[in-house]
Amino acid sequence: MRIETSSGPINVRIPVNGADMMDLRLWPEVKVLRTIEPFVSAAPRVRWDSTDPAYQIQDHVQGDLLDHIAPRGHAVPQCVPRDVAQLFAELRRIPIELLPATPQPPSDDPFLFASQLSAVTQRVFRDNREQFGPLYRRLGVPDDPFAAVTTAWRTLESRSFRLVHADVHRKNMIIRDSQQVVFLDWELALYGDPVYDVATHLHKMGYLPNERATFLTLWAAAEPEAATGRWESDLQTYLNHERIKSVIVDSVRYAKVLAEGSATREQEHALVLNLVTKLRWAHEVWRQDCSFEPEFVEAALRAYR
Repeated sequence: MRIETSSGPINVRIPVNGADMMDLRLWPEVKVLRTIEPFVSAAPRVRWDSTDPAYQIQDHVQGDLLDHIAPRGHAVPQCVPRDVAQLFAELRRIPIELLPATPQPPSDDPFLFASQLSAVTQRVFRDNREQFGPLYRRLGVPDDPFAAVTTAWRTLESRSFRLVHADVHRKNMIIRDSQQVVFLDWELALYGDPVYDVATHLHKMGYLPNERATFLTLWAAAEPEAATGRWESDLQTYLNHERIKSVIVDSVRYAKVLAEGSATREQEHALVLNLVTKLRWAHEVWRQDCSFEPEFVEAALRAYR
């Protein structure tokens, strides 16, 4: 929430009680923001935080949300791929000993890291299967949607890990008048494989083909420590997980939104079209034909109230 004060606007962030937990989470966001402040040039700054009640106060970032000025399917400003690559390079410079504490010592084992990611997605699938199993089946989700991905985890190459944002997309980027990107929402930050950061960014951004190529070129130059070996193959492996995860998670989320009736007709239609695309991507991973029409997908989502 934006709040006006005598010294200017601030943002107050309050956790949503009862929100679905469908992602791997490691630290409270405020710990991440305080850690990155000396190293990351374009992120919110924390003025105050409280644990009971839970909230934090951040500086207000003036600018336009990227999703408003360049929604999916539209070209992004040239500063976007440049600044994302720069962000990943800045995250590389944060010493591991300065990161917030973790229950287990940090590990650079890619199989262990990836297995933690898929374990969360598998848990979401199990937890929702009783209520939403018929929806999954209508949308062609296999009984074991993770088989190919979990097998591919064994092929991941070792590389030096770093802090990863894990959620860089159009709704988490503000474009300032100076054509600089400010990166929001750090609650999904992890210690992990930098190629995973690239994968989640590409999956959620929906770059145009030439923008995707530009970003990968800029990233490889900005973070050469990570762009080594068979990184393109590992990138595809992580992308395959994200594509499956999107169908598992978003089919449930979208069904709930349609059941609540809180979205406009245009917003509902956008969700349906979004899921049609995600189904196509996931079925490519599953090596299944997918030709779902939006009307079929909407009917399937509305069947579960």
